[in-house]
Amino acid sequence: MPGNDFSEVKEIILKIKALFQEKGYPEEVLRLYFPVEFSFQGLKFSFFLPLVVKNSQRVFLILDYKPSSLSSFERGLLALARGHFVPSPPLSLITNGEEAIKIEVESGKTTKGPLKSLISRFEELKNLENPGFPEERVEKERRLLYIYLSGG
Repeated sequence: MPGNDFSEVKEIILKIKALFQEKGYPEEVLRLYFPVEFSFQGLKFSFFLPLVVKNSQRVFLILDYKPSSLSSFERGLLALARGHFVPSPPLSLITNGEEAIKIEVESGKTTKGPLKSLISRFEELKNLENPGFPEERVEKERRLLYIYLSGG
């Protein structure tokens, strides 16, 4: 990125936030640069998700931004949704700012298309149930997440 100031990425994240606001998302549920800390087998990973839809009781959706190929990051984002967030959010999105992949966290089903068309209206998203997973499944997802984060 020019000058490594990340201004272009910040601008894209603000445009993504505006798309959510157009779909009826209140300002207070749109969390930009949401901090995530994950520890596994003595290693600690810290990073930010560009956007998380969350109120005081639950996480509704997590979004990650990748300027490159989206498909290669699907499974890692699904492992993050299932293995880190309790309860898991019903939806995840990965986007390059234009195109996106929407992931239904419970089933793992994906839908690809323009980002704007894949953002559910907030009223619809609020009514989705947060999936619950058995502890052994959560542990498998945590292991997968560790592999993705460690580059392994």
